[in-house]
Amino acid sequence: MIRRDVRALLAIVIGVFFSAPLFAQERSLNLDEIWNGQFSAAGPQSIRSMSDGEHFTVLERSDTSKAMEINKYDYGSGQKLGVIFSSNNYPQLQGVFDYELSPDEQKILIKTQRKAQYRHSYFAQHYLYNLSDNSLVQVEGPDLQEVTFSPDGRLLGFVRANNLYYWIISEQKGVQVTTDGIQNHIINGLSDWVYEEEFGFVQAYQWSREGDYLAYLRFDESDVPEFSMDVYGQGLYPEQSVFKYPKAGEKNAEVSLHVYALKEKVTTDVDLSQLPYEYIPRIKWTKNPDQLAVQLLNRAQNELVMLQVDLRENQIQVLLRETDAAYVDIHDDLTFLNDNSFIWPSEQDGWRHLYHYNAQGALIRQLTQGNYDVTAYYGFNPKIGRLYFQSSKRGSIYRDIYSMNISGTNMVRFSQDKGTNSADFSADFSHYIQSHSSSTSPYVYTLHSGLDGTQLRVLEDNSALSALIKDYDLNPKTFDSLFINGHWLNTYTIKPRVIDTTKKYPVLMYQYSGPGSQQVSDRWNSSND
Repeated sequence: MIRRDVRALLAIVIGVFFSAPLFAQERSLNLDEIWNGQFSAAGPQSIRSMSDGEHFTVLERSDTSKAMEINKYDYGSGQKLGVIFSSNNYPQLQGVFDYELSPDEQKILIKTQRKAQYRHSYFAQHYLYNLSDNSLVQVEGPDLQEVTFSPDGRLLGFVRANNLYYWIISEQKGVQVTTDGIQNHIINGLSDWVYEEEFGFVQAYQWSREGDYLAYLRFDESDVPEFSMDVYGQGLYPEQSVFKYPKAGEKNAEVSLHVYALKEKVTTDVDLSQLPYEYIPRIKWTKNPDQLAVQLLNRAQNELVMLQVDLRENQIQVLLRETDAAYVDIHDDLTFLNDNSFIWPSEQDGWRHLYHYNAQGALIRQLTQGNYDVTAYYGFNPKIGRLYFQSSKRGSIYRDIYSMNISGTNMVRFSQDKGTNSADFSADFSHYIQSHSSSTSPYVYTLHSGLDGTQLRVLEDNSALSALIKDYDLNPKTFDSLFINGHWLNTYTIKPRVIDTTKKYPVLMYQYSGPGSQQVSDRWNSSND
């Protein structure tokens, strides 16, 4: 990928459909066909790997009863092994949209009646289903947010009306952790609009490894300016929505870090005044049950410091510092290994690569290196000491799946066909589902061995869509690059099937340079691409 400070991604489309009609061998393309969904690619349902790595679950609608079911499948054969939950016998379950298995996979948290808040956040009614006796219990009211199991599966954490709670499953009893939450003033355990929109996370609390602590962020947005807008719903008149919205240069929420000890029922305020900061974009517990990793960021977002907060020793240690002339990218790829060393993606050498640090924050080695980016990090398999990632090593418009040793050696490319390849690994990394597409080939989904990348079977090849497209004899994208202001910028062009080089044609040009939004890539873009 082109370096971040020159990642202006340029796409030029010449001869749009309405200005230069395309003539197929047998069929002509019209707007109805573009927009009626007939060019949509099929794909597997969103799956959840079970802890054994050999099975997965899928939320599906029954063809017969029309009830929502959670079905169990075998990775290797693809066979359906049974229905572990069905809403058919529970009329109170209206609008099931998501679920979560408990750590021991004996209970299921069922999410219903979703009501959106912002881009990612929502309110919902939650139910707890017990697989051993088929019992269903309602968890509090319909306005809960970010409900999660504790690591031992005995408790549920959640946010309600800007306050943090946990729910004792065996007693069906809620315990309130914070009491000062007030709309448009104080938020506990949930991020504000800025963090959700710009840092991409909502849940601002984290269970410790053994469930002894709840670390959470507190947002004081009392002095943040308010924004007002009308929301048009089902009623005759719109409803006014007023929320805290800091525009450029205005005051942000004051964010602080706190840790609640469940046994003692005591909250500790973590003093971070030793280092100036504007944001706390991430918190994450290390492999040590008493140590919390905390990331601090300045307002310009070009200086990041990661701290280790030791609750037992009451100490704070700097693990890592990151600076950048533009900005430091915030991500969820921080991975602690069993010895509390950690994997950290960084762009410190101009490309996004993986680095291995010891538990004290000293660099062990740079794992990947070269003129390419690690574009996705899939995780680390401690059983065989290998990590998995996606990169642009074959070219900035391509994506491939790789595996390598934790020593930074024996890098192997799993994906073969050029284009865009991505992977969804099982919990133990024994299997993964690969997605492949290119600008001329719709998505193909295949199951592979996580050990060596061997293909085990085809899940979906979209052969019918591929055949349909050939009927139209469309002109494919042409990839190229332009040298502008000292930098090479990627481009693609779509020209009319027949073009007179002596004439001038109207040009539709599209360009967007938002971070993490590469537009010029060899992939199947969408149903109306």
